[in-house]
Amino acid sequence: MLDSKQEFSDLALVERQIVESERRVSRQAMLVERKRWAGQRTKLEEHILKQFEAARDALHRHRKFILDAIDRSSAK
Repeated sequence: MLDSKQEFSDLALVERQIVESERRVSRQAMLVERKRWAGQRTKLEEHILKQFEAARDALHRHRKFILDAIDRSSAK
């Protein structure tokens, strides 16, 4: 188990990563929509969007793992 200071440091890092990931997903989704609107193919952009969404979802799971570890540490 990590110490509390490290857990909060990890939480801060994953929070920053989530914010950037959300930006990435949003920009990619806008690109997909612009290309669709223009009648262009979007297969590659949609694939990239799914990858960005998967990475974002993994970060959210990691955040929950850290929060659970903090809760367990504080319960002791």
